[in-house]
Amino acid sequence: MMDAMARTTRTGPRARPGALVTVVTVVVAALAVVALAGCTSAVVKPHPAASSPSPASPHSPARPATPPDSRVALGCSDLLSSADLGHLFTDRMQAVNPAGPQLDAGSGIPATYYEQTAGGVDCAWSNGKANNGSAAIAAMTATMTVLPNATADWAKYRAKYHLPSNRQAFCSGDTSTAACFLQSLVNGYWVTADYENVDVKLASSTSPVVGAVKPVLAAAEARLASLPPSEPSAGAAPGASAGLPANCAGYLTPAEVKKALGTTATMAFGGSGDNWSVSAAAEQRSGVPFCSLSPAGSEDSYGYVAVLPAGAWAAADAVTLTGAKRLAVTGLGTDDSATAYVNPTTNAVIVDLVLNGNWIEVDVVKLDATAAIPAASVAPATSAIRIARDIVSRIG
Repeated sequence: MMDAMARTTRTGPRARPGALVTVVTVVVAALAVVALAGCTSAVVKPHPAASSPSPASPHSPARPATPPDSRVALGCSDLLSSADLGHLFTDRMQAVNPAGPQLDAGSGIPATYYEQTAGGVDCAWSNGKANNGSAAIAAMTATMTVLPNATADWAKYRAKYHLPSNRQAFCSGDTSTAACFLQSLVNGYWVTADYENVDVKLASSTSPVVGAVKPVLAAAEARLASLPPSEPSAGAAPGASAGLPANCAGYLTPAEVKKALGTTATMAFGGSGDNWSVSAAAEQRSGVPFCSLSPAGSEDSYGYVAVLPAGAWAAADAVTLTGAKRLAVTGLGTDDSATAYVNPTTNAVIVDLVLNGNWIEVDVVKLDATAAIPAASVAPATSAIRIARDIVSRIG
């Protein structure tokens, strides 16, 4: 229940984690096949050394170097202080990039980038440890998100999940650690907090834990309440401002997807599901689609195409986290780029395009034997690159 109410869920078959093939091996092999077929001139290139930015091409505006300006006059340390963290966790917590675990999850362009594009603040902290499959819990994490101008979005959430008030808090766990999720609407700001492996040494059950963590959220609420009320932003949605299509057909067609995958299925485009959350609200505000590559009438998929308007800054940040390798794809402008990597959790091949300053991500998975949709005869790396090429030819 916590996951469904906390984050947007995108459904579809994923390859079971197993022995990973390195991105260089997968993508080089696929590109060799594609190149021999005369489909594209893409080749893998190493990351170039840092250099001065090249001049903008006529069709490519200069890339934004930083996220859009925040519309929340508080930073992460204002929302959750070291003292606040000390009330929740036994280990010392460090601020980390929230995009890291979201990228590993492999469910689309990380929500944090949409939240920042919407003028929000997204924060994360960690003790730097991993559980590594052992019985002992080692990893401790905390996240907090604030989305401005969220009164209507929160009202939709309350109605959908039948919340009796403007606050929600619950915990689950045992007598040593617990996971807690809290959220509320304050002064027009939708604030969420997610704490994993909170110390509950003083609790005999999880019930008292909620009472222990509520004051930490209340401190952030009080700081937000001291700000001027969050007002609606003026102007068009980011996607419209960037001149991006508002529907999947503007990026590629079902026929192109079918050919790229080599499947017998009749293809259609699915969406991101009907769950509603702070991240779903931020993504919807972007004014661009999430395109699940699904057979007609099926909730399963071969992957997806996701878009972040004016998201070159976010794509560059993601590359530093994933170690994606550069590709050379026909049709890219001087300031455009393409990178690729294999997601460590899903084994999906990810091709990320930066076109005219916008980030477009293509994800194609290798279906396992239990998939309920027809197999794809083309390797995921080849399919992802073909789909990326089709997108470049249409909107590049």
